[in-house]
Amino acid sequence: MTAFLTIKGQEVEAKGTFAFARRAKQEYKTGDTDAFADIFMGLIQNDEEALVKFWDCGTAYIPNRKFKREDIEAAIMERIEEEGDTLNLFKEAMSVLDASAFFKRKAAKLKDGLTILNSKGTTKEEKEENKQSYEIIKNSMVELGVTV
Repeated sequence: MTAFLTIKGQEVEAKGTFAFARRAKQEYKTGDTDAFADIFMGLIQNDEEALVKFWDCGTAYIPNRKFKREDIEAAIMERIEEEGDTLNLFKEAMSVLDASAFFKRKAAKLKDGLTILNSKGTTKEEKEENKQSYEIIKNSMVELGVTV
């Protein structure tokens, strides 16, 4: 699956490339966290801010692009109004990151890390909480078409 969005009248495709990684690190790195991981996890959680970051980074490969973050936000809003939902936007974004040869191994490691959550915890209550959290995340990934 590919991801397309019409921004300022121009249909653009989001790609998981080196330009994506560079833009994520330059614009969205906070503290010790990995910008790609933040975007990936945000998409799983259906976070609209992560969707904007995804499109900003996913179009960074376009030379001399003529649109800004605000234009991306407007394009996303227009698409949401057309479709009446955000599900397809999130599915397409996750598909790009999950299938990208550039990010495939990184995405797989993040998903593997999530499965550990299923059994982690020091107390019975903590283990049960983590298991419930894992199930919510797993269901979200399945809904978005991501292989778990």
